Amino acid sequence: MLEEDFKGTLAATLRDGSAWATTAHKRFYYLKPGPGGSVRIPGELLEPGAKITLYAIWPDGRTLVGEINL
Repeated sequence: MLEEDFKGTLAATLRDGSAWATTAHKRFYYLKPGPGGSVRIPGELLEPGAKITLYAIWPDGRTLVGEINL
């Protein structure tokens, strides 16, 4: 959960099985926090077997990265 008034950048990527040297090749899905700081992932990303990486980046540079394997 994020702060309810989260002002940073929230994004997700899908792992495509390729070993990229940087995140520059990945497609990012930019998200908005839900009620109470929850993270809502778009339905198009929620396919069986999907591997999702979530990024939360605060304005001061702090970063939180998490992974979800469906």
